[in-house]
Amino acid sequence: MRFLSACAVVAFLCCSTLPAQDAPKPELSPVPLTSAQIAVYKAFLADYNKGSKGKLNLADTTDSFQPDKDNFTGCMKDFSRSSKSLKVHNLTQALGQDPNANLVDIDTYKVKDMGKWMEQGQTLDTAVDSAISAGLLILSEITFDRTGHYAAFSYSFHCGNLCGNGATIIYKLTNGKWLRTKRFCGYWLS
Repeated sequence: MRFLSACAVVAFLCCSTLPAQDAPKPELSPVPLTSAQIAVYKAFLADYNKGSKGKLNLADTTDSFQPDKDNFTGCMKDFSRSSKSLKVHNLTQALGQDPNANLVDIDTYKVKDMGKWMEQGQTLDTAVDSAISAGLLILSEITFDRTGHYAAFSYSFHCGNLCGNGATIIYKLTNGKWLRTKRFCGYWLS
């Protein structure tokens, strides 16, 4: 599910930024995403966009997944410590025409800050709605536990300075469907 306008007040109390622009770019994996990875991404997008009026702007390339040691003693205790992924995938072919996502080029897409919407005369609530609609969702690579029944990955949603959220979350394969568990390794909100 997406941010609610009521979270706007919190947005002015915290700060977040997009990933460092000068960090080295991870290598694109030559191995395609598995059907399980694609199913997890699609389940997440349907969950995250539930109740929204429009499509999410989704980065067309995943981010690397690098859980820290606390993740492996906490929510990812059943995962191998070699679960880090430094390679990334392009989501364009894997997700195709997903009804919940508008794939955008992460290298050229610019997130417009809420302040810019307000400078154009929008009220705070309208500016928050505009910023969220123009925001960018970035998904990390997915890693699976030893059994292949649990999947862990991170997401981050950026809608300008002081606007965004993200977490490292766990999905579980239940009766052939990937469902979000209540386990997560941390959550941030700005």
